This record gives sequence, structure tokens and C-alpha cells, in this order.
Amino acid sequence: MRQLRFNFAPKRGEAYVSYAFLAASILLASYVGWLYVTVATAQTSADARLTKLGVASSGVLHPSDRGHMTPSESNDDVNYERSVSDQLAVPWDDLFKEIELSVDDEVILLGVESDSVRGTVSFVAEARSLTAMIAYARRLRAGKLLHDIEIKNHKIITQDSLRPVRFVIHSRLRPRVQVQPTTSAQPG
Repeated sequence: MRQLRFNFAPKRGEAYVSYAFLAASILLASYVGWLYVTVATAQTSADARLTKLGVASSGVLHPSDRGHMTPSESNDDVNYERSVSDQLAVPWDDLFKEIELSVDDEVILLGVESDSVRGTVSFVAEARSLTAMIAYARRLRAGKLLHDIEIKNHKIITQDSLRPVRFVIHSRLRPRVQVQPTTSAQPG
């Protein structure tokens, strides 16, 4: 039968390893606490500067603070708001549906870029052949949302064994017609 040992005291070298881990964890906790205080102080000073400039910490300029702005800052805000409004006015859902319907197994779409001020949309795509590229442009022309579709440039990728054609298409968004509600005149 084996003899049982009830001496749970660590051996000589094991105690030093435990103390080393304890010291390392205390140093790490101190460093994290110092970082927290540094970041909190920086954020407080940044909030104070923003408040001094008239901007809330949420980044939104309150209407009562607009009086502190110079005319150029006000114009910049108006221009930014217009550009955001123009981007939101682009019928993105309809545009992506039309683009997705135009793509087939021969063409892969790599990117879409819109310039809402000019009303243009550019596509970067890759096709298996030149005929697939031309067919894609024709399918885009048949859509209802885009017009003036032009293949601006193309390049045959010779490093690839399939030799695909990478191309850029520029097009214009058709102007959306605003439908005015009609009022029916009832005989009186």
C-alpha cells in the first residue's frame, strides 16, 4: 500500500513563481488603471473644447449655438447637409436591383461609385470576354434607371489564365419625375 502525504506546502522554487505572477498581475492592473485615467482626462478636455466651440459631445451643433459660427463655417455645414441629402436622394434600392439583374455568370461586379451632384454612376466589373462585357452594357442600357451608358476603358488581364476583361462603365441617372397629387374637382 502507498503512503499518503498530507504536506501541501510548496517546494522551494514553486513559491517564487507564484510571487512573480502576482507581481506581474499587479503591475498590469496598475497600467490599465493609469490608461483609464489618462483617456478619461483627455476625453474631458476634448468635451470642454467642443463645448467652447459650440458643439455638443454628440457632435451635433445646437441651433442656439449657430450664432457663434462664422459665415464660412455655416456655408460649409449647409454644403455638407446638401451633399448628404443628395446621396440620400439616390434611389439606391432600385439602382442595386437593376445592377443585380444585369449581372450574369459571365460578369462580376467589383465596385459601384455614385456622384449625386453630377448624377453619375460608375461601375468597375470583370467579364470573361469582350462579348460578355458588351452584352452587360446592353443589359444596363435596357434598364429604366440609367442612361448615357459608356464603356470608358477596359483591360484584358493577361496574368490570369482565363484572361478576363476588367472594365469601367460610366452612366447617368435618369431624372426622377415628381408626381404631383391630383385633386379631383367635385361638381358643386
